Amino acid sequence: MNSRYKKAAGQYQQVGVESQISTADPHKLVSMLLNGAIERYKKALYFIDQQKTVEKAESLTKALAIVDNLKASLNYEQGGVLVENLEALYDYVLRQTLLANVRNDKAIIDEVIVLMKTVQEGWDGIRGQVMDKKSTNSTAVCIRTIGERTRLP
Repeated sequence: MNSRYKKAAGQYQQVGVESQISTADPHKLVSMLLNGAIERYKKALYFIDQQKTVEKAESLTKALAIVDNLKASLNYEQGGVLVENLEALYDYVLRQTLLANVRNDKAIIDEVIVLMKTVQEGWDGIRGQVMDKKSTNSTAVCIRTIGERTRLP
């Protein structure tokens, strides 16, 4: 695919993501962020295989920004032990991501992907309970705010 078509495809994809963000509830936004982080980690693995150091670093930097955003959105007032555990997990993921970047270590990235998928599965698993209550207050137990519009890095 030539660069003109790649650029057009990228712009089309960005519009699709922005459209999803503008209509998503807070629970869905967190799920999208988790998915975005996982996708950036997968891209980093690909770039390590291709020996594309700059692209690998960019993907990991974007993953770091997403995980940092997830950590910043934790609701410490209402979340209790769950939030403390998520904070510790996100801190671990951030440290491991930095280490993986320096070492070009695919095993560390694989571990981080498994951890983030586990969080995503748990988060997506409670969606029905949250939506059954017809309230975003239940979602607020784990997040403070994602904002009206969140932009995936």
